Amino acid sequence: MRFSHTVKFIIIFGAGLALGLVASSFISPSESTLPTQKVGQSLQEQQEKIYVSLMVDFQDGNVITCNDQELVEKKTAFDLLETCSKDTENPFELEYEVHPEWGVFIKRIGDKENGESGKYWQYWVNNKHAQVGAGQYQMKNRDVVEWKFFASKFE
Repeated sequence: MRFSHTVKFIIIFGAGLALGLVASSFISPSESTLPTQKVGQSLQEQQEKIYVSLMVDFQDGNVITCNDQELVEKKTAFDLLETCSKDTENPFELEYEVHPEWGVFIKRIGDKENGESGKYWQYWVNNKHAQVGAGQYQMKNRDVVEWKFFASKFE
């Protein structure tokens, strides 16, 4: 019995397809390269997670830490401060204002209010004094943010 080229092609193609399907069933989900989306999860929630830490130094011997916080990328230094203020182990009061032109202005952390004894809340990222407002600084993986109640250099 002689088969035409079309019939041969269909038989070979079908056999290859069947083998591919059988072989793919042996690949574990972790080996799959196809992107997946969990049901009910927004695109923002699927972004890569970053891990950052916070230290709040009241300059009176009281220091609060909030280590290895998991955040979705594009979170700001302010977002980290606000998240940690609600931490169940070390919660603290946070008072701030949002100015349309200047961004977020921290008024008080815990019992320390800006202006007391010429001191103000200032922040550092990775031991460098911040050059932008806390609402503008975009956190990067493994950043360490330090808030200190410090005497202002500008007063």
